[in-house]
Amino acid sequence: MRWNLFTYGAQVIGDYLWFSNNTFNGLFRMNIKTKGIERVAVFSDEPITRLAMHKKCLCYGKKLIFLPAYGNHIHVFDTSTDDMQTWEFDGNTERTIDAISDACIAGDKVYILPVKKGEDLKVFLPKTGTFEVIPEFKEQVSAVLINENGYLLTRAEYVNGFIHFAFYGSDIIAKWDVSSRKLYVENTGINNIFSVHIIDKERWIITTNTNVVYRINENGNVKDYKGIKDIRDGKRLYNRVIKFETTILILPAFDDLVYTVRDNELVEIAKLIPENKGINLVHSFETCIVNDNIWILPFETVGCTVIESNLTTNDSIAFECRDEKIQNEICKYRFYEQSNNGIVYENDYMSLADFLKAIF
Repeated sequence: MRWNLFTYGAQVIGDYLWFSNNTFNGLFRMNIKTKGIERVAVFSDEPITRLAMHKKCLCYGKKLIFLPAYGNHIHVFDTSTDDMQTWEFDGNTERTIDAISDACIAGDKVYILPVKKGEDLKVFLPKTGTFEVIPEFKEQVSAVLINENGYLLTRAEYVNGFIHFAFYGSDIIAKWDVSSRKLYVENTGINNIFSVHIIDKERWIITTNTNVVYRINENGNVKDYKGIKDIRDGKRLYNRVIKFETTILILPAFDDLVYTVRDNELVEIAKLIPENKGINLVHSFETCIVNDNIWILPFETVGCTVIESNLTTNDSIAFECRDEKIQNEICKYRFYEQSNNGIVYENDYMSLADFLKAIF
């Protein structure tokens, strides 16, 4: 039986790209020079068989902060000491939706956006391992909602004292003043917004159902940039807008291209999928840039594929975790074989007693 690695999020610290695996419990890292992948740790207080444990990975100095999707803990891993700390999130061990929508770091605090209507904005303090709740956020967000079920709040970005986010599927973008605890909203007139990204005091907006990226300048003027591809099967083309050195990059969601803006349109700057890999579509959830190379960690492709694309030469290489050496290692990390007999296998890295303790 093959068990593939994939992830919702990753960060680069030193020579390694670190990520939490979502098919079973494990913290992995890939050496960005040698391309070697290894398991570093098992996340404590979660079952080995946990699927989609983490939604977000944030970099806090030399530490990695992992926030839950279907898991019930925040994990903080110190890459300099290999120390793992764990805090319970909310006690929910049987989730049917993600625990959080998104999160961002502001100073020494992690602000965690809720998923559902009527939930609080939480603040996690990594230095003390404590939580704060901001009730004003729920009150002010609820006053904006015009849908009985509420809106999903997407893509939290902290810039100059404000947390910027969007009301998914609406025409509303918002910012939360972390000092005054006040919410400011703007009806943009742009329908079906997915996310807003702040670059040099301008707002860049991605929608859920078009091939257009919108740019709102400081004066409120809107400019749109149309892509060269159409939406396929209702799947969103773009995932994020970032600035790399002096270049605006539009990173893909369900697509195989990285774009930049030129004149009045989006133009291809890098093709992510090598022709000989047989991958037709990338669903990327996380992107890391190191020097001139962009690393795409796809959420849905062939097995586990990490794509390295050089932004200068437009050369792309896909590294797949499907060769026998990697698969043999992965089999050691998948401690529980889902067979009719429920057989538990002891392995080189964890005793059977420790494994049973981790599960129960």
